[in-house]
Amino acid sequence: MPVKLAAATRPPHPAVFLFLMLPFGVMGGYLTVTVVYLLTQAGVSVEQSAALVALSYVPHTWKFLWAPIVDTTLSRKQWYLLSAGVTAVGTYATGAVPADESSLPLLTAVVLISNLAVTFLAMSVESLMAHGAPDDAKGRAGGWFQAGNLGGYGVGGGVGLWLAQNVPPPWIGSAALGATCLLCCAALAFIREPPPTPRL
Repeated sequence: MPVKLAAATRPPHPAVFLFLMLPFGVMGGYLTVTVVYLLTQAGVSVEQSAALVALSYVPHTWKFLWAPIVDTTLSRKQWYLLSAGVTAVGTYATGAVPADESSLPLLTAVVLISNLAVTFLAMSVESLMAHGAPDDAKGRAGGWFQAGNLGGYGVGGGVGLWLAQNVPPPWIGSAALGATCLLCCAALAFIREPPPTPRL
């Protein structure tokens, strides 16, 4: 007679990965929709706004260089908590920095640091999913993972834009989105930490 698995050892429902991945999408959606809207409304050119968005992809292009750090140092959950915290603060700061041309250098630094942090968040979720989802649920887990990415993009862009237009000043909306990113950490309680990667 099979022994019933304890809750702590049961495989997570694939929907857990939606919540874990949500901050990744929030960051991208808030920048490309809400922040670009605020910048262009303040008279910043489309070219400058597009350059800021393009720069946000630089950390995602080179993340393979620091991917081994996630596997060989802290636990995946620790990396998630750390990067989610930086992502939350970065999302808030992105809305708190004045959306005008004179603030572009500071805004660029905030965007680059935030997107660097969110690469660590995504890598920790990918590792948790690879080790935590059973083989017969990996396809569904991947679907929920992508739903979190796209859904977060909609939250960051759609909800962020609505808040920026209806609940001024913009930092209120970015603070709400940052808090949402932090709340996603609660989903870690439903997933087991995989064993550490052997170090050679």
